[in-house]
Amino acid sequence: MTTSRWFLYFLRERIAWILMFVVFDIIMLCFGFLDDDIPYRNLWYVIGIKWIISVFFLIRIFLKETRFYMHLETFEEIEVFQKNQLAETPFEKVTL
Repeated sequence: MTTSRWFLYFLRERIAWILMFVVFDIIMLCFGFLDDDIPYRNLWYVIGIKWIISVFFLIRIFLKETRFYMHLETFEEIEVFQKNQLAETPFEKVTL
């Protein structure tokens, strides 16, 4: 499986978290728009820094998880499981 497919699966798994962060940012911008005491430029700065950190975190987690899953794909099937497929009765499957 290619890295781009892994990345799409990864984003699809975490779409709820990403959307939650987007909604929090929109709420924070709305508060800044409604309250004149909060400088609007500072809000953009905080949101930008948060997204930079979030992107680095997502990339780090993606690399860590895909390395683990790719490592799992390289494993060969254990002999016990191969023999288990040859068993005919449930008792034979349990005892192998």
